[in-house]
Amino acid sequence: MELARHGIVPPVQAKPSPNKYRSLRNGILCIGIAVGLVAGIILTSCKGYEYYVEFLIICSSTILCLGLSYIVFYLIVKDKNMENEAE
Repeated sequence: MELARHGIVPPVQAKPSPNKYRSLRNGILCIGIAVGLVAGIILTSCKGYEYYVEFLIICSSTILCLGLSYIVFYLIVKDKNMENEAE
């Protein structure tokens, strides 16, 4: 308000550009979670594990596939950024 009283127009703050790969990241992460859950369920259905071991196998396979999906996302975005810089 003080700037307006003195007749000074405040500078317009530009909004930061949104992450244009957000949907791609979310899609790849959802696929990674689904693959991890399916892999964990398949691994636990083959043997007669205790319930806590089944839980650990399903969780670890999900986290492993989630990490792999982050790596895949990074590689895709890195390649796209290199293509944009080359142009």
